[in-house]
Amino acid sequence: FNLALSASTFLFPMDMVRAAFYTVALADGLAEPVGLRFGAGNTFRIRDPLWKRHNTKSIAGSSTVMLVAFAVGLAMLAGNHGLSVTTIAAALAYGVVTAVVEALSPRGLDNLLLAAACPVVLSVLVRVVV
Repeated sequence: FNLALSASTFLFPMDMVRAAFYTVALADGLAEPVGLRFGAGNTFRIRDPLWKRHNTKSIAGSSTVMLVAFAVGLAMLAGNHGLSVTTIAAALAYGVVTAVVEALSPRGLDNLLLAAACPVVLSVLVRVVV
C-alpha cells in the first residue's frame, strides 16, 4: 500500500491520491467489520489467482466498499467540478470499479491494488466529467 501510494503521489494530482487514500482507509477499512457483522447469509467466493485458493467475500462488505468509495469519489469530483448528474454518475462508476478491484484482489494485496488503481480510475473519470 505504501509503495503504491508513494508512486501515485509522483504520477497523479494530489486530490486523486487523497481520494485513493481515503478510499482505502474508509471503504476497505469498513468492509471487513460490516461483512463480519452483516454478511453471514450473503457470502460469495472469488478465486484467488495468486494463492490458488478461494476468498470469501460478502455482499454487505462489498456494498460498503462501493458506497463509501462512491461518497469519497463524489466529494472529490463535486468539490473540483461541481455537483451534477455527470459527477454523480462518475462517482458511482468509481464506487463500482473500486468494489470490483477489492473483490477480485488476491488476499493481502487489496490495499496495494486499490492505492494503485483508484487514481487511474479517477483520472479517466475526470476526463469524462470535464
